[in-house]
Amino acid sequence: MKTELPNKIIISRTDSIGDVLLTIPLCFWIKNNFPKTKIVFLCKNYTIPVLNQVSVIDDIIPIDGLFDQSTFDQISFLKKINADWIIHVFPNKKIASLAKKANIKNRVGTSHRLFHFFNCNKKVAFTRKKSSLHESQLNFHLLKPLGLNNIPSFKEINNLQSLIKKPDADLPDILLDFINKNEFVILHPKSQGSALEWPVDNYIN
Repeated sequence: MKTELPNKIIISRTDSIGDVLLTIPLCFWIKNNFPKTKIVFLCKNYTIPVLNQVSVIDDIIPIDGLFDQSTFDQISFLKKINADWIIHVFPNKKIASLAKKANIKNRVGTSHRLFHFFNCNKKVAFTRKKSSLHESQLNFHLLKPLGLNNIPSFKEINNLQSLIKKPDADLPDILLDFINKNEFVILHPKSQGSALEWPVDNYIN
């Protein structure tokens, strides 16, 4: 049974672009279940071009430079969004604390973070390391306080991901050759230490 209809939900995912991509299906799922709910995506500035292709996101707000401001201004920053829910998909101690100080009514986070114990009033217990679910599926556990208890299949996740608009861009001829052959090209030179990386020399002819 679903809870009271949420008015505005902040999705807090302020880490790398790959993890932001894995969170986008969450936004489609929320909008499918709560069509009138506004979705605000809290992010890093460099991920905005990707988020601009997601039609169900109503507002995109970067946090770059936020923590250089006074505590009062940081709290005001979140208050002005006027959200009644925040979902900490990426645990961030400072944002979790600010959300509480900004009196956001419903604050959702994993129960495995000690700072969520003090700052979140809706804590969800699940483990990432021991789960057989894909990372994009695991994020859906955080929607349980909204009454959305089903975890979509990997096929459903892919279908949601396909709803991202394709940006208009001129691609280099070398990539067009691959596309014309119906082949996929994935460029992932750096991971900020979260995955194995090829040396830069491997990308140089």
